[in-house]
Amino acid sequence: MTFADEAKETLANRFRRAPRPSSLSELRDLLVRDTAGEPFDQPYVPMIGAEYRPGEGLLVYATAQNMRDRSYGADDDAMFRLWEASHWTEVPIQPWSDGILPALAGVLHSAYLNEVIPNLDDVVARCAISNFFKVSLRKQDRSRDLNPVTGLPSEVSLFHTERTWQDFVSHEVEVLRPRMILCFGGRHARLLRSRQRELPVLECNDPAWIKRGMGTAGGLNGSWTRRVGKATEQMRKLVDGYLNGCSPDYSGGRRSDSTTYLLNYFLNWQAAQTASAVEE
Repeated sequence: MTFADEAKETLANRFRRAPRPSSLSELRDLLVRDTAGEPFDQPYVPMIGAEYRPGEGLLVYATAQNMRDRSYGADDDAMFRLWEASHWTEVPIQPWSDGILPALAGVLHSAYLNEVIPNLDDVVARCAISNFFKVSLRKQDRSRDLNPVTGLPSEVSLFHTERTWQDFVSHEVEVLRPRMILCFGGRHARLLRSRQRELPVLECNDPAWIKRGMGTAGGLNGSWTRRVGKATEQMRKLVDGYLNGCSPDYSGGRRSDSTTYLLNYFLNWQAAQTASAVEE
């Protein structure tokens, strides 16, 4: 049995014994519904790359899987739903299947770990990917997704984040033993850092920000655009190759901002690693 298969089964067994989020009264009415109209709160284990190894692999977290109501029946076993994809471009975590998050993971390997991996397939093989939050929430009127980081009252968000850590994420970190964690910024990222002081936790903006134009950071004269002017030709070549493997959402009309996004983190993480090496 491979490490990935063993870890998958270990986590599934632990998750099945964990308290369900529907037991939290503050969340019950917001949970996505099954085909019978009841709250669906079955968690799921991370997709683990074939070359992932404890102490070497990168654990990547997006935020939440935004399922629609009635995607699953009450008796469906969806614990391995991330594993049902035949290729990483079909994993139901959009920034992952779009390629931009694997590209960022590749940038992290090169900039922070000094490991250049030119091919996105090889990057993915060394990563484990999941969402931090294991359930999907909908607005009260069921009209659209509810972001668990920004869409809940502060006290409910804190409680939900803490319970998600205790019941699910802490087990993922323990079983997978990653070299470091990459996740979107927010309260959950701060919690990860506070609970894993010996394990590097690196934050990034949700790549959906690129689709929204990146505010004053993107565009021809954006602050990030100006900063990445100092990127080397080698960095640009690596990033350009990654973007060739991304969906048109990032490799098409938004390619310039996508390049800026990736190069900015390349420079940030390279500087952080250099500073860390000097301190040692």
